[in-house]
Amino acid sequence: MGSPLARVILATLGGYLIILLFLSVYDWIVEEYPRRPTKPPSSDRIQRALYYEKAAKALQRFSRLPKPEKAAIKENLESSLISMEQWLTHLDQSDYQIMCMGELHEESTRNFLSEEFFAKFNTDVLLLEATPKNLERLIKRMDAGRDYFPLLAADIMKILRTVKDRNPAIKIWGIEETDEQQRGHHGYLNSRDQSIGRCQGKCRFFYAAFCLSSTSFFSGFPGLRYTV
Repeated sequence: MGSPLARVILATLGGYLIILLFLSVYDWIVEEYPRRPTKPPSSDRIQRALYYEKAAKALQRFSRLPKPEKAAIKENLESSLISMEQWLTHLDQSDYQIMCMGELHEESTRNFLSEEFFAKFNTDVLLLEATPKNLERLIKRMDAGRDYFPLLAADIMKILRTVKDRNPAIKIWGIEETDEQQRGHHGYLNSRDQSIGRCQGKCRFFYAAFCLSSTSFFSGFPGLRYTV
């Protein structure tokens, strides 16, 4: 092994190992410490392909209406618009138990939810589109003081910190389908929805209550508010 050829081979292999180690460390740093996006939030109108055609037809029909009918429709729509403060007040006075917050996975949406909704509204249980293991890692990053980490391509740290500050006793559950659940379904239709409904731990009661209309959930968890 003391020959020049052996030394060249060892040096070459050592070089490859060093490069591989460097790339592995670099990939870990990029994944564990992602950079906050620098591009400004988009102000473009949201275009939903599934509903665009229906919306265009509705506008065409509206444009053909007589002026009095157009005015009546506009007045009706305007009367339905209320401020965020009014909406939160009405919501707080309601007796709802579950709210599904459909969102665009964008920084502007997450900022709005953390600053305008969760900062002013109490919830008892927050269910996130993350697996239990991923959620555990997110919580650890938050506890360690991280101010940014994305979930589905947008920051989730601010929301987690806001709901914890608002309600220190809040329960946060991860309900996303795990790899093990995905393998167990073997490509069945709506397998992801079934996995989310049957999420692990205490979250299984969520499925019993809201997917099977079981009354045992409500007697076991009276008055709790769930936000998905």
